[in-house]
Amino acid sequence: MKNQSGTVSIKVAIQKSYRVIKISFKSTLEDLHLAIQGAFDFDDDHLYAFYMNGDKRSMDNVYWGVPEESPSASDTTIGKFHWVVGHKFLYRFDFGDNWYFKCKVLEVNPNELMDSYHTVIKEKGESPEQYPMEEDFEL
Repeated sequence: MKNQSGTVSIKVAIQKSYRVIKISFKSTLEDLHLAIQGAFDFDDDHLYAFYMNGDKRSMDNVYWGVPEESPSASDTTIGKFHWVVGHKFLYRFDFGDNWYFKCKVLEVNPNELMDSYHTVIKEKGESPEQYPMEEDFEL
């Protein structure tokens, strides 16, 4: 098993906004999912997946938020990966509306310890509306 001490800082972007999330190697991809949900004020009410090779068409290296699918995001720690600055991957949320968040590794600190499992260290832009209101119309 890879060393579980350390942190990685990941820029997570969608539309015209982004968040930088620092997360512990001890955290799981499910924890990263929850961190992204919180950072963008989304409700955690849909399925999700991480496409670690950055290609949404590829089924290689995909970690699922579906408990019966493997490999599972809830069983995969952040420390499992060999993080490299500049690595890009995708986070897909809601398989119906298909919210694709672009993720990019900004910093890797293999010796840093965190008191929490994750923290948002930078924000830019407003969160998109998860459920935009349709304009009222008259019949």
